[in-house]
Amino acid sequence: MSTPQLGQPLNPAEAAVLRYLTEGYSIAEVARRQGTRAAAVHSRAARARRKLGARTNDHAVQLHAEQQAAHAATSPAPTEQAPLENTVPDPTALDHAEALIQNAWDRPIAELEKAAIRRPVDDPLLHAAMHTRSHLTVISHAVAVHQDRLHALTRPGHVPAFHDLDRITETASALRTAYAESNTALTAIRDLVDAREHTLKAEGGRDAERVRAATARTAPSRPLGLIAHRPAQAASVAGSPAPVSRRQATGQSATGPWQSPESAAPTARASSSSVSSTR
Repeated sequence: MSTPQLGQPLNPAEAAVLRYLTEGYSIAEVARRQGTRAAAVHSRAARARRKLGARTNDHAVQLHAEQQAAHAATSPAPTEQAPLENTVPDPTALDHAEALIQNAWDRPIAELEKAAIRRPVDDPLLHAAMHTRSHLTVISHAVAVHQDRLHALTRPGHVPAFHDLDRITETASALRTAYAESNTALTAIRDLVDAREHTLKAEGGRDAERVRAATARTAPSRPLGLIAHRPAQAASVAGSPAPVSRRQATGQSATGPWQSPESAAPTARASSSSVSSTR
């Protein structure tokens, strides 16, 4: 195979790789979409860089956009781009996340949204998964905005101005960052789903969880703070006799060794009067 030289036209495979890179896809994602290995995509990108005289892939994307703009300006009619190889509309990261959450908790996403906002939190894993899904929803909107902007700047027949070239590069970089953030959020949701599966296995599986939930709904209520195996004490009835003291139980008199000063005063006066009469 001859070595690509500067100025040679790009073949359809090399042009397709550059278009994927323009949309913010990584080399691995391009290889997955084209049904080939990452090494083959790297090779095509390297040949495109040599033909365009570019230093990096982003530089090659910019030079390729300039060539397309110049070609569209000199051509009587815009030429249609060759269709991308093996292009299949893949579900977004948000679609993957919602499918994982619904399969893990076996409930529709609408019901899980209501359950996740209850206080106190019944299921911390569900609360964390739905919070991460909310963050992924924001990122998915950002991805859609960057894609629309990039398609508008690189649409067929449009000749970008000089400042548009910087916008193309910045938008492609922002789109790549948004894709990385969405993949990170999706990985976090996968980890939460795996943690739930391990928890269910440790507690006996999904059937045991359903049994516990049904038991909690049908269990009879008991007073707050009462231990299950200890019956409640009967309340005291009005008019019941007062508790018997220790002195009354032992039959001690009021003049015994525990006699109070008030009860001992009359006895002392009687003793003193008897002594005076004797004298």
